[in-house]
Amino acid sequence: MITKFMPLSAALSAVIATTPAIAQPLMCSVFSNQAQGSSGERQTVNVLPGVGTNIDFSSTQEFVKKIWLDDFSRVTVDTDAPLCASSMGKDTAVMQDGSCNQGAKIVHLRRIEQLKIPHLPSTPTTLLSIVTENQQQQMKLYEFQVSYNSKSPQCSRLSILSEPTPQQTANSLPTEVKEDTSLVMVEQGLQVAVARNLVLASSPLIPRVQNFLVLVRQGTVEEIAAQQAGISMTLVAKLRELGLVQQLRQVNTFPLAPQALPEAI
Repeated sequence: MITKFMPLSAALSAVIATTPAIAQPLMCSVFSNQAQGSSGERQTVNVLPGVGTNIDFSSTQEFVKKIWLDDFSRVTVDTDAPLCASSMGKDTAVMQDGSCNQGAKIVHLRRIEQLKIPHLPSTPTTLLSIVTENQQQQMKLYEFQVSYNSKSPQCSRLSILSEPTPQQTANSLPTEVKEDTSLVMVEQGLQVAVARNLVLASSPLIPRVQNFLVLVRQGTVEEIAAQQAGISMTLVAKLRELGLVQQLRQVNTFPLAPQALPEAI
């Protein structure tokens, strides 16, 4: 009996080709400092016809004070509750000390037919600015690039997550080091797959894998995270193995030819 084998890259290509093209992930997550542009890049939210997009601050316990949308000819903005306007001192969403106690935590964007507004130039993207405040009267400014590109990856909900405190990070190190190393292998495997054109840079598979990584790092079991992100565990395993192969090559302990894998995957 002869068993057929194929190179790792070919096996990964086969997995990608057979990955079901289920709807793009319902939820994407990003940490608060990233959404504020700490990485030097703005977060992009894509708003498509018939598919609204929600920006959710529930996890951060922040309330929305102000919203600016520079080009309002294509998108409408709504919130789940009245805005917190503590600086005015008379809003129902304000405590006696002037801080936000309740109010909007979710911003909803809806695509509309483009309006012709005099003196408002038409642009392929626009800037959405959101000012938030918590009960300690700490304010944050978030800036999002709103895109209308139907080919871009899209999530119907972008959840803003609080940054872990140093104490939480310290307490989690002993139990998460091995798991994080495993996730790093998946990240590196994805980078290798893109570099080898096994996955196109514009593929919606990339944000799905990134969303999977975020969910797992938040404590979600890998199998559930994969289901929520819209990818298979087979794909995760292939990316992890591809990342491991790449790491071993970098330390010159792995042969140049990739290890063969069974054709049946």
